[in-house]
Amino acid sequence: MSSGSPMKHYVAIDGGNSKTDVVVGDEAGNVLAFVRGPGSSPDNLGIDGSLGVLGALISQATEQAGVPADLLVAYLAGVDLPVEVETFGKAVCEAGWAAQQIVENDLFALLRAGTADPNAIVVICGAGINCLGRDEDGRVARFPALGPISGDWGGGHHLAAVTLWHAARGEDTRGPATALAAAVADHFGRATVEDVSAAIHLGEIDSARIEELTPAAVRSRRRR
Repeated sequence: MSSGSPMKHYVAIDGGNSKTDVVVGDEAGNVLAFVRGPGSSPDNLGIDGSLGVLGALISQATEQAGVPADLLVAYLAGVDLPVEVETFGKAVCEAGWAAQQIVENDLFALLRAGTADPNAIVVICGAGINCLGRDEDGRVARFPALGPISGDWGGGHHLAAVTLWHAARGEDTRGPATALAAAVADHFGRATVEDVSAAIHLGEIDSARIEELTPAAVRSRRRR
């Protein structure tokens, strides 16, 4: 960079299912702003919903930094297939948040943050699970990561469902006794897991709240 050229600024986004981090920085490596907000995965919110979350956070971050963005790099969960990268990338471009845009899956954020080695493998275990490998000639290999329909298991959503499954079977003796039964009942303020299952079935407990059982299972494990 010559002494007379203006400093370039970037917006970097790590958008997940549960939270989104936005950083504004400059090409000298200075972090000018950091903002954290709710999840922004288009897989959960749709493209318009995801853009709404991102737009609000980007505005907050650039206002805090006091500079516009020359480059926006967005790594998001739920942008898995090439067609999704292309479609969401086009939507981000049309939003006009920066002169240049890069959109990819959040695996690439972990890859960039984790190592400069050209031969690397990264694994994300969040709401879902995903894996990517890269070699020194730039080739990458990865799985679709679309949940059970593409053979995935082991993410937070899966762990929550399995927690409820084992808790129910442990309580009624179809399976071995487990501390998860008390953890599940206590989490939802019900006397038994059977009561929890019935409440979910009847709509008294939103089925989306099953996901809350992942941290409950981890806490139960720690108490052992």
